[in-house]
Amino acid sequence: MNPRSTPYPHAATYTIVAVGLITFFICLFTPFSGDDWVYYDAANGRSIFGWIANGVGHWLTTNGRLANIGFTPLLVAPRWILSAVCGFFAALMYAEATRAASVNRFSGGFALMIALLTFALPWWDSMWMFDCQFNYVFAVALCLWAVRKMWQAPHTPYGRWLAAAVCFAAGMMHEAASLPLCIAGAVYLWAGGKRPDKLLATAFALGTAVVTFSPGIWMRAAGEHVADAPLYILLLQSDLAATIVAFGLLFMIVSPTRRHRLRQYLATPTGLFAVAAVVSMAISLASGIVGRSGWFAEIYAFIVIISYCRSRLDCVASPATIIALAIPMAQLLVVSVVQFVAYNEYRAFEQRYCNSCDGVVYLDYTRDDEWPVLALNRIRGVLDPDDRYLLLTLRNHINPNAPLPVVLPTYAANHHFDGELCNGDIITSTLPTDAVTRPDGLILCHLNGREWVVQPYRSSHCQLYHLSPRQLDPGDR
Repeated sequence: MNPRSTPYPHAATYTIVAVGLITFFICLFTPFSGDDWVYYDAANGRSIFGWIANGVGHWLTTNGRLANIGFTPLLVAPRWILSAVCGFFAALMYAEATRAASVNRFSGGFALMIALLTFALPWWDSMWMFDCQFNYVFAVALCLWAVRKMWQAPHTPYGRWLAAAVCFAAGMMHEAASLPLCIAGAVYLWAGGKRPDKLLATAFALGTAVVTFSPGIWMRAAGEHVADAPLYILLLQSDLAATIVAFGLLFMIVSPTRRHRLRQYLATPTGLFAVAAVVSMAISLASGIVGRSGWFAEIYAFIVIISYCRSRLDCVASPATIIALAIPMAQLLVVSVVQFVAYNEYRAFEQRYCNSCDGVVYLDYTRDDEWPVLALNRIRGVLDPDDRYLLLTLRNHINPNAPLPVVLPTYAANHHFDGELCNGDIITSTLPTDAVTRPDGLILCHLNGREWVVQPYRSSHCQLYHLSPRQLDPGDR
């Protein structure tokens, strides 16, 4: 398609800017949770030397990801700065993904890529935690930028060295993002692809080596872990697009009519991302985790699929393309508005918990199944009773010696209950006979064919138990 004949020549730019702005407002009203509090407490009040020492310790004992070492100081910055950085990297991720698929102008392919990035990625798996933003959104944005720059290196010496520094940082962001690209790059060069800028490629490879050979990540990989789900569930929920690409490559290998074109295909930018998608999928499956573990494999696969279908997609009429773009933008706007409501509820919850002596908070809040469906479970509000890790990290941030938060309906503040329903919950002085405490401390029981979360708490020197129907979130382990 001739760029000069493209209808609405600025529509693509406006869309990317809108993604960044909406993400800014979503993050502005997203409370910290889970690892956000852990890294906030680790970074808060440290000097630059303390941050460096903390980063070295993290590389040695946990993982070598720059996302967790270099970006966590943002958590102690003013919220508008943190939100602006998140908005920038979200826009960069969308922009680089469309550019990599050569659909960075208004077209059917551009609209489909925006829709895939908005709806087909596992945003539901805690991706609105800031730590996950650093590890996944920031990582893929920087890696895609680095891959592009390796073949479009700046001509000035200062520009090249600055780009090399960013490439090193991109390689160190996350091993499941950069290592597959390094392996795919090696295959690409073996197949006869165009050689990248040596300085930038070396910097990216060195960053990848630093994160991949972190002692902490290897110790974690060697530990025992149980897969979240069977293999086919992992493929369907985490790596569906990458699986399609893997079968496409397999077809080229086994088909006598296509096999001779395989090496030629691997020497193209699309072939590079195809190999990267398959390698990243293998890392995702090795982790055994449903959800965000397939983040990078899916984005690389989207690039391959959109590139393959680009000529057909560009023939889509402009009105249909506008509608296709409007739907993901509407979804992001819904999330931003609903998150504002959830944030106000969360602030009330946190303030009342800080003022509580026994950890009990009386608050009528919106449950997960009560948010608009179009929000797609991307809302961070008052914590559910089964979010034990999130409750623990919040408690440890506020007061490690305090009881865990227990949120009760306001109606329960002035009424005595014992085994009776209160706004769908049960408050009783008797622990259910089938209550089982899991290794993580979560207590579960079964009543009337449903699974309930049991939260012990004390009120007026009396031991009580709050029972709430368990609502599993997507991505719950």
